[in-house]
Amino acid sequence: MSRILKSNSKLTLRSDADSREFIVERKKGEGGSCVAYVVSFYEADSIRHRGILKEYCPAYLGNVNRKTDNSIIVPDDQKQRFIAGLREFRETYRFITNYIADNEAASNYHPVQLGLYEGNNTLYTLSSYDYGKSYDEKKDDSIYSLVKLMISVTKAVEMYHEAGFVHCDIKPENIFVLDEVTELIKLFDFDSLLNVNELRNGKITYIPNPNIYYVPELVGREISKIGIATDIFEIGAMLYYRLFDKAPSPEQMEHDAEFNFDEAPLLNDVSPKAKYEIEKLFNHTLQISVRRRYKTTKELLKQFNLILSNLDNKKPFLLNLPVWQPTKVCIERREELFAIHQRLLDDGFVFIKGMGGLGKSELTKMYVNVFKDNYHTIQFCKYVDSLKALIATIPISGINDEDYDNIDELCKTKNKILHQCDSNTLIIIDNFNVTYDKYLREFLPANSKGFKVIFTTRCMPVADYYEDKVFSLSPLSLDESRKLFYLHTAIAKTPSSDKEIEDLVKKIQYNTLLLVLIAKLIKRTSISIISVIEKLEEQELNTIETRVFYEYDYSDEDIEVYNIINNHLHTVFNISGLDPVEKQALLNMTLISVYGIQEDEFINACEIRTIDRDIIASLIGKGWIEGNGDCISLHSIVSDVVSEQNLKKEDSYYHLSDYLQNQCYEDETSHISVLQKALATAKQLDRRFKTESEESQAIISYLLGSIYLSLYRPKDAEKHLRKAILDLEAVGDYDALPVVYNKLGDYESRFGSKSKAIYYYNEAINTATDLCESEGQNDDLYNDVSDAMLGIAECYENNNELEKAVEQYKKLLNHINEHNLEFADGVIKDIIKLSDELGHKDDVEYYSSLLEQSEASHQDDEELSFEDVLSHKLDSGEFSQARQEYEKLLSELREELGEESPYYKDIAQYRWLYSLMNHEEAEANRQIADNMAFIESTFGSESLEMAEFLSVLSFQMIDKANFPYGIELAERAIQICEKLNQEHSYTYTKAKMDLISANVALGDYYAAGKIAKELDLTRFSGADYLSDIIRSVGLVYLELGFYDEMIALSNKVINTKNVDRLSKVIAFEVLLIYYERKGKIDKASYYIDKVKELIDGLTTLEFAKGYLVIYYRFLARIQSRRKDNKSALYYIDKAIDLFDDKLDYCLLLCYQDRGVFNTNLNDYDEADQDFEKCNRIVEKYSLSPKVNLLLYNNIALVHFKKDEYEEAEKYYKIVLEIQPDIINPSNYMEAVICQNYGWICQNLDDYETAEKFILSAIRFYESNDFGESVEYITAKYNLSLVYSSQNRYEDNLSLLLELYNKVDKINESDYSKEVYICTGIVLGLLASEKEQNAYDFALEEDKNFAKKYGKRSIERIDYLQKISGVFKYCGYLDAFEFLEITRKLIKKAKLEKSVVQASQLNFVGVAFLDLKEDLRTAIDYFKEAKSLLEELGEHENPLYELVRANLKKAEDQQMDDLIKRMVESMNDDN
Repeated sequence: MSRILKSNSKLTLRSDADSREFIVERKKGEGGSCVAYVVSFYEADSIRHRGILKEYCPAYLGNVNRKTDNSIIVPDDQKQRFIAGLREFRETYRFITNYIADNEAASNYHPVQLGLYEGNNTLYTLSSYDYGKSYDEKKDDSIYSLVKLMISVTKAVEMYHEAGFVHCDIKPENIFVLDEVTELIKLFDFDSLLNVNELRNGKITYIPNPNIYYVPELVGREISKIGIATDIFEIGAMLYYRLFDKAPSPEQMEHDAEFNFDEAPLLNDVSPKAKYEIEKLFNHTLQISVRRRYKTTKELLKQFNLILSNLDNKKPFLLNLPVWQPTKVCIERREELFAIHQRLLDDGFVFIKGMGGLGKSELTKMYVNVFKDNYHTIQFCKYVDSLKALIATIPISGINDEDYDNIDELCKTKNKILHQCDSNTLIIIDNFNVTYDKYLREFLPANSKGFKVIFTTRCMPVADYYEDKVFSLSPLSLDESRKLFYLHTAIAKTPSSDKEIEDLVKKIQYNTLLLVLIAKLIKRTSISIISVIEKLEEQELNTIETRVFYEYDYSDEDIEVYNIINNHLHTVFNISGLDPVEKQALLNMTLISVYGIQEDEFINACEIRTIDRDIIASLIGKGWIEGNGDCISLHSIVSDVVSEQNLKKEDSYYHLSDYLQNQCYEDETSHISVLQKALATAKQLDRRFKTESEESQAIISYLLGSIYLSLYRPKDAEKHLRKAILDLEAVGDYDALPVVYNKLGDYESRFGSKSKAIYYYNEAINTATDLCESEGQNDDLYNDVSDAMLGIAECYENNNELEKAVEQYKKLLNHINEHNLEFADGVIKDIIKLSDELGHKDDVEYYSSLLEQSEASHQDDEELSFEDVLSHKLDSGEFSQARQEYEKLLSELREELGEESPYYKDIAQYRWLYSLMNHEEAEANRQIADNMAFIESTFGSESLEMAEFLSVLSFQMIDKANFPYGIELAERAIQICEKLNQEHSYTYTKAKMDLISANVALGDYYAAGKIAKELDLTRFSGADYLSDIIRSVGLVYLELGFYDEMIALSNKVINTKNVDRLSKVIAFEVLLIYYERKGKIDKASYYIDKVKELIDGLTTLEFAKGYLVIYYRFLARIQSRRKDNKSALYYIDKAIDLFDDKLDYCLLLCYQDRGVFNTNLNDYDEADQDFEKCNRIVEKYSLSPKVNLLLYNNIALVHFKKDEYEEAEKYYKIVLEIQPDIINPSNYMEAVICQNYGWICQNLDDYETAEKFILSAIRFYESNDFGESVEYITAKYNLSLVYSSQNRYEDNLSLLLELYNKVDKINESDYSKEVYICTGIVLGLLASEKEQNAYDFALEEDKNFAKKYGKRSIERIDYLQKISGVFKYCGYLDAFEFLEITRKLIKKAKLEKSVVQASQLNFVGVAFLDLKEDLRTAIDYFKEAKSLLEELGEHENPLYELVRANLKKAEDQQMDDLIKRMVESMNDDN
């Protein structure tokens, strides 16, 4: 007797469709009315399947009696209930089945229902269980895949909710995960579904329970609380279970629960933001209180998707660094903490200012302790030298500091990431004791919505702008000071002790540091408060002569207080009762920088047994040393006081000093954070060594100079290195001079003069040589000479003095050989390279043989493979030589190994590439077929080798504009990689890059961008990978808008040794294109020259035609940017002439540009011919219509130039049909099109559409740092015209002020645009009721026009007339003043009896008409202007019609006034 069927039981059941036999494998689950089994069965196709068979067998039957065929025997007293249950079982099945059938989305998440079966006196349902595993049998690959699966589970549960059910049994074993797609799951219910209506009516008889975790309302059987929130709880519990491999405890279901994510391995490399959002999800799911949970699955899905968006490993994020905990015995200054918090909410940053020792740093630690739940990321930084250096050291995941050549670029990158952080990110900058840092404004968050910053400082920022951002920290109140004192002592609180403490607190200026030190002193000694006060008073009478270090300017008042505190600290130190070892340990600690030092590291470096952990613990307990875990440090004030005690410096002091100095020997290859710590250490040593010997000071100066040089801070480096020289010469320590001279040479070579560098290198050589002659052989000095000789040789080489460079390298080689030094091979290679460039064949031959002998002696050195040799020749453009060598090698192998040798065939796989490059398509196709057959037979058709070959072939096909075949090959390579689980291989990435290139070529930027976002190219480093990536997608990614990634990649390619020449050409072309688009023409020109240098070095240009086209094309574009479109045509024609086939795919963009240049020259017929060739190329290669977006834009611009605005609009309508979402531009081209379409709409008076499209372009430019580009500035100008057309003068003012200094960068900028901007600014100021500002600006600009165009120029006169018109328009009589200036100018310029004078007369007439309503005077001026124009024969001039209209208007108004007066007179007579 059993309710549960045994394994291997056979069941024969029937449905409406068939009869089938099932074999029970195992029980899957059981509930109140059903038991579910995993069963196997066979379909008609004789294929074995698995399914879930759910048998209606209610628990109330107890141990069920079954017949031998497993039929259920139902007792008579239960039959009626059993039959009713069967009916409900059948109805539920039909309802769910129908719901899934009617709801396509539901079918994605629910098991496929295979039928309702009868048999054994009961009913069964069958669901599919093929092609996957139960989720409890699988491990999560990553947090990303886990969250994706949880989203699928939530969607599945949502379907149940929409059908009117809650699941109540959500756990891994009830989830079936498909083999291929883990995001598609099937959620089973094994008799857990509860009807929502029945729950509300309390009709539920059975309550399910997931068992693996505690669900409060299910365990407590609280029916009123069971519902949607129950499923939401279980989803959160399952996420917790999968993350921590255990169920959440009841304590973690409280509203203030905390989660230790260190125990969740899947979250190891996850951003703090993602963890913060996961914790937020737990706080709204894992809650005992149903009210605190999400109300719907939609809210839960929204949070899951937010988490998912923060799991992008490609996106850099700030690391969360622990902040030192506040002292356990302290006063919590809650009022100040909340005031600081409010400042952060309002402004985004705050300066906490206060004297040293007041507890600023302690306050920030308290703040973090109280408000840590408001932040997912907190970083505590020590300000040492500059904000720029500090930002560069901030650890950010995804940023490899070593990828950056200098601190400026690294800082810029990190600062940009910082400004992308949300308001839940907090940066604390301690010891910001400066009045000004030039990087401050750039660093601060733009508004309160960004990251937050707390500065602690002893100084008031010099800029008035920051004055209201300073939170001045007041000392503790008297009561708080007493409380703190009692906390640190064992003194009983009495009225007398209160009074004594009050006297003490006042005596020490309420200084917290002093107060705590004195309290701890009193606690451990017999000294009384009164005695301490007496000692302090004695000190005041006999002021100690101390030297306080003031690194920055403080107020006189602050200095006075600092002096008092400093002197009191001296007294407290003297009465502290410290033993000699403790004093020595403290003195040693004065050498330690603000970064502190590990306790064991400090003890070991002191090299003395007496300084041990007990001594350190004692000093921490007495308050002199600060401890945080194993890290120890001194407060800066304490450090200064101890250093001034005239304590004897024992050997341990100098041992530690030597150790710290050794820590400072870092170079530019060191991590930036290491360099910053080294700098802090060197600066601290410099501070302490002021009284040491000049020799010691020289060493520290040398260290500082070297570190500053590594940090690319040349001025500081030079200052300290020169000081080191002077100090060494002063004490006669010549042994150290060569290394300092070499470092000064390095400084001059990198940042100064090459000639000065050579001077210092020679000084190093001479000094070292003299020392060797006087002191004997010394390997260190020989190496110094070697370094200096190398420096001189490199200076000559960089100066292009190649003859001198070669001679210097030869001297260096002789020196190396004479003294058995290292690196001879490298020097020989340099000699060969330069000799080759100079044409010194004998030297090349001699040193090449020397190199062969040298390399032969190094058995461990690798020889260059023939692939490397061939690659080098190809990169140099030596195509024919490369092919000859390759064919020679193949011939030798064929003779030696035979034509069927697999090794020969493997090597021969390169042949098709050479044939393809030589335009031997038929031969190439034959070789491709042979090679594919070889790979298939040797490695298999689904092998990684095949995928690699297909990817290479795909690249070549796409390069030859055979896009369909290229895409087919790439997709096949991707499929092979996926089948082999090689998604992380470079082959897979390479094939994806090929797809990106093809899609961009076909105009499908969306598809290309989608693929590109999925790739992490930074995973691949090394010259070969960098070369291939830049060639594959360098230019393509730029088109897609991946600017930061490609700029970083290009710089890396350029600065990486062994990267081939052509890859560097592309890298420079990426930078060229980027800066050309940004409008930085000087930089673009610099990179043009770099490209030319590399291309000029090629033996033949056949292999580099594609790159040469880009070179000429952008050389042409730069000329066009400079308004020289004729030169632009010259260079673009040189690009076109490279190809015999004038419809080659490479020329598509050339004809596009050529058409634009001809349009700029008003040669519209020629432009039409260029654009027609574009169409023919598109047709020839069967390209997508999307390729034509830019073409339609350019054709529209031709019509625009011809004032055919409606015709121009037609082409933009076509663009919108092809790409409706172009209003959200994803790349530079789309932004340009949006901008131009907006301008067309403006000219068609469709201001709403114009503004919408121009703003979309502006947003793109701003988000991609194109703020200096011609396009961006022109877009701003066009937007200004839109605002002006709508009389939105105040809105327009800010735009015009921004454009004021950028008018030269506006596309087709001319004098009229200058006038428009200036008059617009005046109009905006007048509209803002800033009349004086408007007047001053107008006059100042008049001076500028006079300087630029001439005092009596027509341009100046026109400007003044238009300014007068603005003042007239706004009702200001100042208009007459400007008109009077124009009248005088016209006379001086002898422009009477000209159109200019007629225009001026018309302006005066309008002014009298509108401002003074002086009709008679106005009519006189209009008549004079009209007569003058008639006299000049200017009847067709638009000005003539305008004057006539104004005259008529004035005369009509005069007549109206006359009639009005006559009527009034008649009325008076009556």
